[in-house]
Amino acid sequence: GSGSADKDQIAAVVSMRLGLTSVSGPADVADALGVALCHMQHSGHLASRIAR
Repeated sequence: GSGSADKDQIAAVVSMRLGLTSVSGPADVADALGVALCHMQHSGHLASRIAR
């Protein structure tokens, strides 16, 4: 992505990826969960590359 998603877009994607109806709390909660999801996805790709 380009890093230009607004807070509502981040919350919607995080909710969808985690199977939630919504993310409760301040927008920073969705941002933090989004960073964690990106890290998990990147780590998984990195681990599979290292295993090869």
